[in-house]
Amino acid sequence: MEERLCNICESGEMEHEFHFICHCTLYSNIRESFLQHVGNTITNIWELNEVTKIKTLMFKNFVCLFAKLICDMFEKRDDSLFLQT
Repeated sequence: MEERLCNICESGEMEHEFHFICHCTLYSNIRESFLQHVGNTITNIWELNEVTKIKTLMFKNFVCLFAKLICDMFEKRDDSLFLQT
């Protein structure tokens, strides 16, 4: 179990998909920028719970932007892990 804990943000939370996409502080700037951009189109995006937010982004016209968000986050993760070694 310990190996799944997020060692990026040191929150003590398990590093699973929701943590990676919604919680990990390393990606806060990327996430906020993305949600502000999407928020111009989906007016209630800030009010949705995490699961509904992700479903909305995956099944609406935002799937390409969502994929770019994930790629940007993985790139930042790789850079961060490289710096830790």
